[in-house]
Amino acid sequence: MGENHFENLPVALYAVNLMLCAVAYFILQKCIMAHHTYPENLAAAMKKQEKKVMLSLVMYIAAIPLAFVQAGISELIFIAVSILWVIPDRNIEKVLHEQP
Repeated sequence: MGENHFENLPVALYAVNLMLCAVAYFILQKCIMAHHTYPENLAAAMKKQEKKVMLSLVMYIAAIPLAFVQAGISELIFIAVSILWVIPDRNIEKVLHEQP
């Protein structure tokens, strides 16, 4: 994106790349949950994590057409999703500390 001065097409392609990464993470999380047994409270915490994945996916999908309207909007979406994932999820941490 930087080499092309944040033009619309490179930003849209980057959004597609990020969207595909979100889909891959979603599939990975589903496979891990399907092949392992977890305590009920940990499974509930993982379900809450799934909401974060779906929100990221929706935001990346929205960033693709918005890149052609205004590339800066898509870039702000990229930053927002990054901040969303930097903030730790306390639910999983809390469940892990509750277990004996």
